[in-house]
Amino acid sequence: MAHATTARTATAALLALLLTSCTGGAGGAGPAREATAPPATAAGPVAPGPPAPTPTTTASTWFEPGAAWTGDFGDPHVVVDGGTYYAYASPVGGRYLPVLTSTDLRTWTVRPRWSNTGPPGRPGYDAHTDEAIPAEIRDAPLDDWGVYDLNDALVRPASWGLPHQQGPWLERDLWASSAFAIDPAPGSGGQRTWYAYSAVRVSGERFCLTAASAPSPLGPFRDVSGDGPIQCQPADRDPGGSIDPNPYHDPATGRNHLLWKAAGQLGVRPSALLATELGPDGKPLPGAPVTTLLETNADAAWEGDTIENPSMVTYRGTTYLFYSANYSGVLDDDGRSNYAAGYAICPQGPAGPCTRPDPQVPLLASEGDLQGPGGSAGFVDAEGRLRMAYAAFRLGENLGGAQPHPRRMGVVELAQAPDGRLGVAGGRTDPAGEVARTWAELGGADGELGEALGPVVATADGRARSQRFRGGTIVSSPATGTHVVRGAVEAAWRAAGAEDGVLGLPTTEEAPARDGRSVFAHFERGSIYSSPATGAHWVRGTIRTTWGDTGWESGPLGLPVGDEQVVPGGWRSDFEGGSITVDAATGLATTTLTGGGG
Repeated sequence: MAHATTARTATAALLALLLTSCTGGAGGAGPAREATAPPATAAGPVAPGPPAPTPTTTASTWFEPGAAWTGDFGDPHVVVDGGTYYAYASPVGGRYLPVLTSTDLRTWTVRPRWSNTGPPGRPGYDAHTDEAIPAEIRDAPLDDWGVYDLNDALVRPASWGLPHQQGPWLERDLWASSAFAIDPAPGSGGQRTWYAYSAVRVSGERFCLTAASAPSPLGPFRDVSGDGPIQCQPADRDPGGSIDPNPYHDPATGRNHLLWKAAGQLGVRPSALLATELGPDGKPLPGAPVTTLLETNADAAWEGDTIENPSMVTYRGTTYLFYSANYSGVLDDDGRSNYAAGYAICPQGPAGPCTRPDPQVPLLASEGDLQGPGGSAGFVDAEGRLRMAYAAFRLGENLGGAQPHPRRMGVVELAQAPDGRLGVAGGRTDPAGEVARTWAELGGADGELGEALGPVVATADGRARSQRFRGGTIVSSPATGTHVVRGAVEAAWRAAGAEDGVLGLPTTEEAPARDGRSVFAHFERGSIYSSPATGAHWVRGTIRTTWGDTGWESGPLGLPVGDEQVVPGGWRSDFEGGSITVDAATGLATTTLTGGGG
């Protein structure tokens, strides 16, 4: 996910490799999750639907100044200023605050160097004394090429937080940055100031929020938080703290606000999206109340266990809260993901609360090559059209290494119906028609599924259609796509309550696992793994994530040998080589190995 560099010295090449190893994490903490789409009424040309992410040019990564970028860019936040679009993201390529620019929302260019007076090696040029380069970069322990090429928009990060040295430049973990401008008070003679907001790791899995200011959207941003966070959820209430900060200017009041995610506590308190007013210095206004905009909807399968990445946009008189939900990572080596993007309507803007027009369906979900579109943020483009930026995995792509599944940025146009509902312009399907089409493609009555055992029926919540056949069941919904469940996997799914049970709708086809002895299928809230030796059993949530971290079925735990069960103080799943137990009070998982796994 990078571009070829010009020839450099061996020292400079080593530095580039160090910088490329410092890539930020995924944009969310915790495990993830249409009514028929409204008619498109947005002005302007209608896009054909979510574009498939573009493949990167090589497997290496460095954030080359001025190069076109198609690589990893998680949690994108897009603003427009003077006809130019600026996109910010979680760290990538050894930059705390990577910035891309575009004039058409299609081709994105990496932020240029701070200076073009060089390059190093030109007679009389010394990058360490080039005053066009911020002093913080010039003073860093970098050689001339390192100083010259370091195009980080954030040159002075927060002084607090958990130290984590990642090469010669990155010293802390930042996450999910966003930015906007605050104009001076009329008649004050002041200048417009840009503020960038980020989450900073303060302990193992706990984050707090910071802010940095700059004279332009390209920086240089310098932290203004002082000795501690500008906001952090109480540790006893939200052990994971605060993440995903996102600013919003309220056109109705002229005031500025900051939105963020409160991590919540699994099984105790749902994750929530909060907001508070900002002062003219870009920090939360002292004494301003904190309002709850939205909480995780336990009844919406697609949301899973968490919601995150709030962003707010007012468009044609309606204020929208965009958010992402479900586990933000991949479910397998092929990059399948249940992460998705949704929205709510906020009649009182950042004063909340907000309500979901269609609680059971996401706005944008996995479909075909596009997997896990999330970390989303809404914005209005230069022509007045409502857009949403997101990052997604690409099905079947596995680059190996420390980051095998890059998240690439995409932008979709949204269509607004007369009642305010939104849909992705140009895209939606008819679930009942998809069932019939899929059956026909599989050979109809003479094919692998055989004769129908009944008509196409709607699920109880109305969000999907299904039909049973002698050889399996076809299930289709706009949110999850059309999939066949059959055999032992179908039996286990039905025993778990089918679409109304703990797993929800299928999100993939049944496929062979890497161990060569089992098959699996993914669902909205979990997965089923089946083999002749172990039977078919489901795993979900923290247990599934922890199992995946050990290597899935090929790791020391092997395959599941039973479904999740409630035990004193939490719940547990047993595997061939041990068990995973989750503490209900803390949400933490403990792995016990007994041998006999993969």
